Amino acid sequence: MFARVSAQHLRATAARYTDCDQQVEIHTVDPGSPSEEALRLLSVIGTHRMDVTR
Repeated sequence: MFARVSAQHLRATAARYTDCDQQVEIHTVDPGSPSEEALRLLSVIGTHRMDVTR
């Protein structure tokens, strides 16, 4: 079973830089929510290779 990040816990903040036509989005979740735990797990899993060598 995989944990999921719920949209109800997700918050987005955007900063637009008009001089270079770029935008930065920062996504956070509510502290202590199940989504926070899921993102923490993803941050650890995301640093490991999951390929299988045979």
